[in-house]
Amino acid sequence: MTQATVSPRAIVPGARPAATAVRLYFLDHLRAAIILLVILLHASMTYMAYPPEWWYVIEPENSLALTALVLLLDVPNMQVLFFIAGFFAYGSLEKYGPGRFLRQKALRIGLPWVVGVVFLAPLITYLIPFTRGIAPSYLEFWTGEFWGVFYQQSVYWFLGVLLLLFVVLAAFYKWEPSLQGIPRRPEMPPRPFFIKFWAFMTVWYFVSSAVVPADTWLNALRIIVYQPARLGLYAGYFILGIIADRRGWFRAGGFQPNLEWWGPVTFLTGITYLGIQLTWAEGGILLLAIEAALFNAFCLSALMAGTALFQRFVNRPTRAWTSLGRNAYAIYYLHPLILYPAAYFMLSVGAPIFLEVIGLTAFTALVCWAIGALVLTRLPVLRQIF
Repeated sequence: MTQATVSPRAIVPGARPAATAVRLYFLDHLRAAIILLVILLHASMTYMAYPPEWWYVIEPENSLALTALVLLLDVPNMQVLFFIAGFFAYGSLEKYGPGRFLRQKALRIGLPWVVGVVFLAPLITYLIPFTRGIAPSYLEFWTGEFWGVFYQQSVYWFLGVLLLLFVVLAAFYKWEPSLQGIPRRPEMPPRPFFIKFWAFMTVWYFVSSAVVPADTWLNALRIIVYQPARLGLYAGYFILGIIADRRGWFRAGGFQPNLEWWGPVTFLTGITYLGIQLTWAEGGILLLAIEAALFNAFCLSALMAGTALFQRFVNRPTRAWTSLGRNAYAIYYLHPLILYPAAYFMLSVGAPIFLEVIGLTAFTALVCWAIGALVLTRLPVLRQIF
């Protein structure tokens, strides 16, 4: 999601799956659906109660229901994307080797990341002073204030962190022989596997949140922008994706998430997490521990339920899903350039806010989808990236 939020050829960029006997269409479709949920999340933040003070466009009329939606969507979205990135990463690395693998990532991730940070993030961030009526000229903002107190990478932080994970993976692959040539061997995860993964992620989130508040954003030399509480989660889910691929999850003979089990767990942990967030304001270290446990239980179960749902019902190619998956990277990359100006325009419309959120989400997704399908994936140079 966008920096500093409340807490195939698709996004995940550069994650083109290696050829396999059985195409896992549902993963392409799942990540495309997550991108649409990211747009819905960002559209809803304009209308949530107590939005971040820096948020690009803030509507004085707000909704507790939309606040709840933001809190829920904010938990699993990015972890799912990092999981899918990891799922396809090892096969690509094994196929091309570290050198070519990193050259591809430099083109498909690194170049869009640099362009996004230097040219697009300032445009998006300029809406903060502009919508408050305190904006200097854009040139003055871009060459001065943006690189100071206003500095952020908007949604493009994701590309920086993802590129870092790919670089680390390639380095370990090159210098650690035991990581080379790991076969894909379908097998079931040991019974305590998910409990151990949840516990490890919970401890990371709890300890890092105790040191730095969970919603805090930091940057390393203006290069990698990240939330300390979630950086370990992104790496953890990326690694989980690699494990899932090598152990043949979702394939014949491998682990198949049970929707009838993971679905209720997702619902119960999500509702409990939301209740804690909305009602329990003070609690010190105990509250932090409970939030960490529920956050990670909801996140993991949502990933498993989402994969189970899409594998069961959306696991075949269709014209719409194929096009959406093909253009998901473009949709993610472009959406803040369309969504936030449109949200500013909607301030003067005065329509019911729920209709505005639906309209903004649909309008943004369709416009970005059209630009991706008609321009970015067709032009000779750009189609190599998007």
